[in-house]
Amino acid sequence: MKKFLSIILALTFCFAAFSATAPTASAKSETISENEVKELVVKARDLMMVRYGYYDQEYFDHESDERRKVHLPEYNIDVTYRPVLESALPGGSYAAVCELANETYEAGIASKAYNVVEYPIKDGSDWRLIEFPNFYVDENGKVFACFFLEYCYIGLDPEVPDFISGIRGDSSEASAIITIDSYWGDGPRPDYYFPVECKFVNTPDGWRIAESEFSILFANDQNYLYDYREENPEKVRDDALKLAAAEAKYTVDEIMYAISGMNSYKQDYYEYAQKNGKEFVSILKEIVSDSGEKKTMQYVKASDNMFSPYGGYEEYLEFCVTESTYKLFDRAYADRDFERRITEGRVDYVAVPDSVNFSYDPETAVVKVVESTDKEATAHVYCELIKDGKRIPIYVECKLEKPYAYGRWDVAESPFIDMISSADEFEYTVGEAPSTGDNAFDEIAVCLGGMALVMSVIALIPRKKRETL
Repeated sequence: MKKFLSIILALTFCFAAFSATAPTASAKSETISENEVKELVVKARDLMMVRYGYYDQEYFDHESDERRKVHLPEYNIDVTYRPVLESALPGGSYAAVCELANETYEAGIASKAYNVVEYPIKDGSDWRLIEFPNFYVDENGKVFACFFLEYCYIGLDPEVPDFISGIRGDSSEASAIITIDSYWGDGPRPDYYFPVECKFVNTPDGWRIAESEFSILFANDQNYLYDYREENPEKVRDDALKLAAAEAKYTVDEIMYAISGMNSYKQDYYEYAQKNGKEFVSILKEIVSDSGEKKTMQYVKASDNMFSPYGGYEEYLEFCVTESTYKLFDRAYADRDFERRITEGRVDYVAVPDSVNFSYDPETAVVKVVESTDKEATAHVYCELIKDGKRIPIYVECKLEKPYAYGRWDVAESPFIDMISSADEFEYTVGEAPSTGDNAFDEIAVCLGGMALVMSVIALIPRKKRETL
């Protein structure tokens, strides 16, 4: 009897475990998988690097004076090509580049991913852009090129939240939303993230990237993507215009970096003065509130030897919030009856709080986008409330706005801003950050829990029989 029950239990367990994973496996088999998407877009990123020679144009053979002049009759222009140092190309040769392109893109657009040069020519009284091949292979198989871009303003980081999302399609065609990392300048907040649609087609050799926002972006630049969206609004997926999870997290991280620096400025300035033999300058300001209460606030000198007031941290903050929101930081965090910055005797001072009532660790914090359009979004920022010496897991609502059709999102007035701009009470919800685990694993865990319960009940059956004999 025990052997029979053991067999039944084993079969039931296997069936339950298979049932937990079968829907996921079946769903993925109907179209492209997330792993296949990731492999293709990372290949596309590697291939994109062929277009960029960086500062020293590393792909050219600078030791050679050899040149090839090629006439393009369709445009009636001559193009000069210089010899390429093939070993510097991704894969170590031009043939490897071509192979990588064919493994990544469908045949019709494979060469566009790395072998296109845009050049302005005059057409009557107007100018227009023409395209021609960047690489030229002569009759002896020697490889030449005419131009490489110096800067790469876009990239991919597969580790960001929701790097791939919204996979849809069937066994022949599919699409997904890919998070793009855009580098737009030096200084505070040099990056931002935005989503694009990447389409795929299933060929006899496997899935390949098809012409779509992703291929246009990686073969040209962001301006071409914006033009494509304006000219083809009906082809743009709604979720490609929404707030990317990575952008929400990155923006909040940058704000918290600025706030942390501003709040620790007093200690940083003190250590700086001690190390460099300078005087630590601070003053106390006293006011009487409307209720007749006397209040005191400490201010420390805004050192011009630490870049700018607060050591330059407030510049990061200014780049991450809306203009009206930034004005909320004119008041001191510890007590909003005081100004944050004052001037005494031609010396600038900044208010410094002794403590804050929240904690945010960018390594473990979660920022979850809960609602978004192409212009406004809401996210939950999971952090900790510091109260009575305890740390309580909470989340606060964070509103974001997109001031321009293309570009980064800014944080607007919301409970999140209340939390970081004032020591007063702010709206929050007590709760742990959502799990980021694998759904299939969670289903199996539920299944195992159910099986444990079944096994416990069955195990009691023989005992109950013995007790009633």
